[in-house]
Amino acid sequence: MLSYRKIFLFYSAIAILVCGIYLERGHFSGITDPGLIAGFFEKKKDALERKIAETKHSVEKFKELNPIDLNLDEAVPALKIEVEKKIADAQRGAIKAEPETERKNPETALKPEIITEGSPVKTGDGGFKQTDGGNQETEEGAGLSSAGVIELTNRERISFLGAGSELKESAKLDRAAEYRVRDMFSKQYFAHESPEGLKMNHFLDEAGYDSLVSGENLAQGNFIGDADLVSGWMKSPGHRNNILSDNFQEIGAAVGYGMFEGHNTWLAVQFFGTPSSACFAPNEDLANRVDSLKAELEDIEAGLALMSQAIDSMKQEAGELKVRIEELQGYGRYSEAAEVNEALNILIDQINEEVKNYNQKVADQKNIYARYRESADEYNAQVREYNECLDDL
Repeated sequence: MLSYRKIFLFYSAIAILVCGIYLERGHFSGITDPGLIAGFFEKKKDALERKIAETKHSVEKFKELNPIDLNLDEAVPALKIEVEKKIADAQRGAIKAEPETERKNPETALKPEIITEGSPVKTGDGGFKQTDGGNQETEEGAGLSSAGVIELTNRERISFLGAGSELKESAKLDRAAEYRVRDMFSKQYFAHESPEGLKMNHFLDEAGYDSLVSGENLAQGNFIGDADLVSGWMKSPGHRNNILSDNFQEIGAAVGYGMFEGHNTWLAVQFFGTPSSACFAPNEDLANRVDSLKAELEDIEAGLALMSQAIDSMKQEAGELKVRIEELQGYGRYSEAAEVNEALNILIDQINEEVKNYNQKVADQKNIYARYRESADEYNAQVREYNECLDDL
């Protein structure tokens, strides 16, 4: 920037040059007159002071016509107050609370097997096998019935647990038990697992029985009747536990008489279960809504991060323009400074618009989070209720 001293020296040099020209051409024949010389330089001084005043006035006029607010914190208050606050909030995770979901694995939650292996009399084959009179064959139809097995099982429950403890017969459990009896006769095995590795839940699935908890009792032998069979189960601690368990709400049974390991015998199966409908499972649509809102929040968070970076970059560019304006003014290049100032004003408008968009996105994020939190709380309440129901089984 030009100083008054430089301007004074500039015009002094011009004055000396003019004086030299006049001396050379003989216009200063009275140069020895001190008053004349003093008057000449006094006029030059006045002219120089007027020029300095005009220059100063021009600078002030330029500033009036081209206002440049070089304080970005004041020119863009939203940038300092809103953007930095929102960015700080996002960095602190103020609106990134995660819901406390407790989803149970459906395969684990819906179908835990409760199977008591073993038998009362040295059978070692996973079910009750009658040994007394085991070599004596009886005629088909002389011994067992599924209806009698269920009735006598419920009598045992009433006797030990009291009225109201009876199990409800399930047609699907009856069908699953029939499948098991046929499979054991077909493949000649007597165990809770078939030679192919098929367990109780395979037969429940085949019958379409969706359970929260299930159990199985098996029996083989020549029984006098249903009471003989149920009595044998009650004498076995494992089978007795299944019969008297308060984990079960329903029962199914099947019996069959046929050739097994070279002689005719009875095979009997009891299936116990509590259907999945007994506990109110968490709403899957609600779970999907929670996941969808969570994904939407994650997208917004990523977008806000990009917007924050863009605003920081624009802010840095504005700072560089500010420095450039100051440099141009220092060199007296005011027209160029005015052009840069115009670019700065445009950039400031863009920053303000970007800040406005950022703040709107933050407001949208808060609204979505409120819905997310509400849905997550509702889902968590259902999960807790469901788990409590499972724990009671």
